[in-house]
Amino acid sequence: MSASTSEPIRKSIDKYIPWFFVAFFLVLSGLMGWFAWLANSTDRGVVSTHAYQNGIAYNHIIEKQRAQDALGWDGQLTVHKSADSPVHADFVLLDNQRAPIKDAQVQLTLIRPTQAGHDVTIMLSAKGDGHYVGETALSLPGLWEAHITVKSGQNTYQTSKRVTLP
Repeated sequence: MSASTSEPIRKSIDKYIPWFFVAFFLVLSGLMGWFAWLANSTDRGVVSTHAYQNGIAYNHIIEKQRAQDALGWDGQLTVHKSADSPVHADFVLLDNQRAPIKDAQVQLTLIRPTQAGHDVTIMLSAKGDGHYVGETALSLPGLWEAHITVKSGQNTYQTSKRVTLP
């Protein structure tokens, strides 16, 4: 009986196996780097800059909402814009008896929810019979959050509405 030494036959691809691991981790590192760049270069998604303080004051916010609900005021906001014209805001404010609220300070803030730095705040002027109007220019078309804050004497009323402007 003769002793035969059998050597395993190596395939030519076997010598590249360590490089497959290196290539895998290089591709993975590149992908993670791209994800990190994408996360830092796009919208941060911050809705509130003082979320912790707002959370602590939540009961105060609920009380303010109850006080506003007790007033029974009704506000109707209309915001529209034509192609090359400024934004026109029209706000009507009625009390619980459906009588117009006159001589109030009405502030409109247009907030761009997807991009910071484009927000606009204007004071609406009284037109009579609880009717308040104002105009402003906006830098971008699209979705906007329109916030109204009304102060009349000791009373405060707030409302908001999402609008899409051309």
